[in-house]
Amino acid sequence: MLNAFPALLGNILQIPYGILGEKVKDRRKIIIIGSILNRFSWILMGFIPFMVPSELRVPIVILIATLRVVGGNLGVPAWTSIQAELIPREIRGNYYSNRNMILNISGLIATLIAGKLLKIAFPYNYQILFVIAFILGICSLISFTKIKIDQLPKEHTQKVSDEKKVIRIKNFMQTIRSNKTFSNYCLSTVIWNIGVTLVSPLISIYFIKDLTGTAEYWAYIQAAGTAAGILCQKFWGPLVDEFGQKNVMSKSGIGVVLIPFLWFIAPNNVFGLLINFWGGLCGEVII
Repeated sequence: MLNAFPALLGNILQIPYGILGEKVKDRRKIIIIGSILNRFSWILMGFIPFMVPSELRVPIVILIATLRVVGGNLGVPAWTSIQAELIPREIRGNYYSNRNMILNISGLIATLIAGKLLKIAFPYNYQILFVIAFILGICSLISFTKIKIDQLPKEHTQKVSDEKKVIRIKNFMQTIRSNKTFSNYCLSTVIWNIGVTLVSPLISIYFIKDLTGTAEYWAYIQAAGTAAGILCQKFWGPLVDEFGQKNVMSKSGIGVVLIPFLWFIAPNNVFGLLINFWGGLCGEVII
């Protein structure tokens, strides 16, 4: 439930959030509001569950996690459109390659630090992590407010009658049905994500309960996948240029679908380092 409910609600709200992003003149406002809700939820996560009876702690955590995802997704459509305006098309490939590299390196460093902090006594270890995440999130938000963003033209934010909304929705659905390539891509994405989401929330539980791993060691398992993502950034680029994105994605996808089987035959928790490294190597190109 902790994985499923926030993800479900966050995805359902994507279309309303996208419509909202087109209606608000200053798109930064909804991004800032969503970011504040997202960041503040970390503080709530670290302290509120210990202020209520034990039988209410898990439902409270699920509720706060949902608030985090709902807030975090609020500004995603608006931020996506803003990136398209800020980053010239001719340098987007290079930009996102370097951006992903920086994100992965930062994630690797953060994961290794988190693994060390988890050695502190519970619940202080998680509370320290959540407070640090909140502080860094607020610093990130302050940095975002410094970006100069053009406001949407007036015609983009005008109200549309209910009748016109119905017509626009019908036209939108007709466009999707007429574009078989896009429809097939959406279908394959749905099937792929169902398969991934079916097993991925249970792997960490399996790692700790059945393979007798620890929360600290799980952080290093995650770091192995991030490290693989960093190493393969420059490796996948030339292959994509030579063989095409579709061919590379289909071949690397074969490697990804082997991951559940590798966990099934894992003899011990150390084997998880190799599995996540393999997952990061194959999965990075699909992401």
